[in-house]
Amino acid sequence: MKTQDLPLDQALDNDELVAELERILEETVDEALLLQQEWLKAQFEKENRRILKSRAFWRKTAMCELAVIIGAAFTGCVMYRLRN
Repeated sequence: MKTQDLPLDQALDNDELVAELERILEETVDEALLLQQEWLKAQFEKENRRILKSRAFWRKTAMCELAVIIGAAFTGCVMYRLRN
């Protein structure tokens, strides 16, 4: 149904039509962004759970922690030797 087919009291002028279309577009974009954000969050949580369940992740984490401890012990020994 075209605007010219409507009775005069129901017809929207161009400014009202533009404002209504902008409002609808803004709502649609906001809803799409919200859905995309929820989807990305779900994907991130799924991937995060997968990583935390893997043994390789914990093995690498343990190796890194061990390397930090050994590095700190070595640095402590070197500092002790330099002072004495």
